[in-house]
Amino acid sequence: MLYLDQPVQVGFSYDELVTGTVNETLSPFLVTKSNASVVGGDDLNALPGIFPSQKPSQTVNTTASSARAMWWFLQSWLQEFPEYSPPNKTLSIWGESYGGHYAPALASHIAAQNSLLRSSQSNMSKHAIPITVDALGLVNACIDNIVQTPLYPEFAFNNTYGIQAINETEYKAARAVVPECIRLSEKCRALGDELDPHEWGSVKEVNDACAAAFMFCFGSDKAASKMQPFQTKGRDLFDITQPKPNPFPPKFAAGYLNMRETQQDLGVPLNFTGFSAAVKTAFDSTGDFIRGKSLAELGQLLDAGTRVMLMYGDADYQCNWLGGEQISLAINSSVSTGFRAAGYTDLFTNSSYKGGVVREYGGLSFVRVFDAGHAAPYYQPETAHAIFTRTLARTDIATGQSNSFRASSGPSSSFGIKNAIPPPNKPLCYVWDVFETCSARETALLAAGRGVVRDFVLVGERTDNGTEILYGNGNNPSATISTSTPNNTETARAGAGRRVVGGPIGGLVAAVSSVVLLIWL
Repeated sequence: MLYLDQPVQVGFSYDELVTGTVNETLSPFLVTKSNASVVGGDDLNALPGIFPSQKPSQTVNTTASSARAMWWFLQSWLQEFPEYSPPNKTLSIWGESYGGHYAPALASHIAAQNSLLRSSQSNMSKHAIPITVDALGLVNACIDNIVQTPLYPEFAFNNTYGIQAINETEYKAARAVVPECIRLSEKCRALGDELDPHEWGSVKEVNDACAAAFMFCFGSDKAASKMQPFQTKGRDLFDITQPKPNPFPPKFAAGYLNMRETQQDLGVPLNFTGFSAAVKTAFDSTGDFIRGKSLAELGQLLDAGTRVMLMYGDADYQCNWLGGEQISLAINSSVSTGFRAAGYTDLFTNSSYKGGVVREYGGLSFVRVFDAGHAAPYYQPETAHAIFTRTLARTDIATGQSNSFRASSGPSSSFGIKNAIPPPNKPLCYVWDVFETCSARETALLAAGRGVVRDFVLVGERTDNGTEILYGNGNNPSATISTSTPNNTETARAGAGRRVVGGPIGGLVAAVSSVVLLIWL
């Protein structure tokens, strides 16, 4: 199993190293270059660290270019580390969220390169290795905005949790803006097909058209705010059942990966960057989210024998299951007719529990995972593991007991299956993700240097005379008084914050450290 941080300048990947600081309470994704020492420091307003260059010109600016770089990496990996290379050179590719762009593009590029390698006219055949993609798995993936965008207002207004997050006036206004978003997206793609068919991101006319479409649909202009009123409702984009701030899924990986001991053990010379402003700038400039051929690529992969599995937690707004379901129905392949005729059947996680429903036929599966948000495996780990292992074993997703890809049977819609709204999660303000986990009051305390932090968690506040008041349940001051010295070693080395607050897609665009997971079979 191989995890890849890409594009360069996200995660632990880097081009060149610079020292700088980040402000965890204001803009943790922006690095201010400086000559500051990277040893010590507990001021959340200016945490020192080591980072990639922050230069947009030194990363890729399209998903297609990312796929090309990934293919070359795989060639190097397979040849430099033959002990990790399976005899049949077969792998499975998995991605989440923006992985709906990355993973299909990589699988498609691998298939295209295989065709070149089989050609006698290719000089690469002497040096490169053919790779077989056996399965492609996508989790709450944003794959094609033309198909999925119309479902944003639908999901916000009418969902299986009975949460009407926007009113009818807002719903109608949002629907009225969608056609223009689609028109601009189609214009972007038409120009791209004509002038930049390989998506190098180097044609200004195409870049401008696609960037304009992205800004209209998901950016900061008035049209985007009309189409996405959900953002102003105080609910978590990644789990509509929860108010903001929402500490679940836990953000502890950010603290762990930015601890000196962890970095030393991994042998990495820099801090972990969960959101790269440089990559965001590069991808925004080309409107990459609007581009892409992911939908067509899924159909081509199915026809080539690759199994395609789409898994969606049903509480996620960001890349919601209604849009994912439409993707599954819009795929054009030899199995499409049979898939659309199939129905939903129960997904048996084990002998006593049903974790969701699935429609499947001919190697294509769409799963609605019950009571799960954007990171569905965190909410339903056993169900997600069952889906994962059954996909790799090429058995049916519903039971894991049949190795045929016959059609599932049942109703054509699962919308009639309703969910109960869970109670709010217990507050937990985590300093490596202040934007998503901390209230305005908690953020102000941290910014003022008055927060008492233990293991990266806000556990109390400090009065003007230095007395520490530790919180009881609910993050309210309790009667527990402490005068102990705060632990200043927890933030000894800084790292970039995990996400930026923005539009529903602006908050997850390619700058988020996208871990593409490769499983050798």
